[in-house]
Amino acid sequence: MIQNTLFSEERSEEILKLIRALGKVSVNTLSERFNVSSATIRMDLTKLAKNGEIIRTHGGAMLAPSITSERLISERENKDKKQLIAKEAISLVENNDTLLLDTGTTMYFFAEEIANSKLQGLSVFTNDFEIARILEKKGDVAVHLLGGTVRSGFHYCYGQNVMLQLLKYNFDKLFIATSSINMEKGLTTQHAETAILKSVMIRSANTKILLTDSSKFDQLSFAQFASLNEIDILITDNHLSNERLKKLNKYISKIIITES
Repeated sequence: MIQNTLFSEERSEEILKLIRALGKVSVNTLSERFNVSSATIRMDLTKLAKNGEIIRTHGGAMLAPSITSERLISERENKDKKQLIAKEAISLVENNDTLLLDTGTTMYFFAEEIANSKLQGLSVFTNDFEIARILEKKGDVAVHLLGGTVRSGFHYCYGQNVMLQLLKYNFDKLFIATSSINMEKGLTTQHAETAILKSVMIRSANTKILLTDSSKFDQLSFAQFASLNEIDILITDNHLSNERLKKLNKYISKIIITES
């Protein structure tokens, strides 16, 4: 069961992920999983149905058949983009670096690149269980798991304990992710306490490297954690217009575009 700490928009996103994975799901199952009332879940499902994401059924919901194949194609494309971004990011890592890795899907791919590389003498800190597990198989990497409050269902720690640990260190490079990028509001994420943690991560590193695919641009989530000019290097895919890249260059001095 996930504790009732998610914002409505964030919970809807997680519900949609579940429906995509399972095909259909009941109100009772969702109510128990997210620890909210059946009435709250029905409101979430009604909102998703209005957006055309799902179809309401008796006692639950299912993925809209008309968009199923389109969603699968989109998700596959985003996966491919993230893998290419991760492959590009490994070129910025040097032997004996001390790294801080954020949480997120692109970071998982990046961790796999590190684990399969010939790099030596790395010391990697992360608050993400899955990233630590991936890196564990590379024997010549010192893996440090930052502990704190576990964010249920997301496999990482946040909170005061993690931040107190970070304040003791000065990392060579931070590889960070974002839920959304907005030219005016900068980098944002849906979970307020995670936003605070990400801001501390940024202050703890000499070089800040943002890994994100183009689907995150022109989006805005609940809580800001950094302005664009706090990022030193951006690695993204080649689906951004030249006009957008020129605007980004006003804030971020180095932008690396992957080749598809």
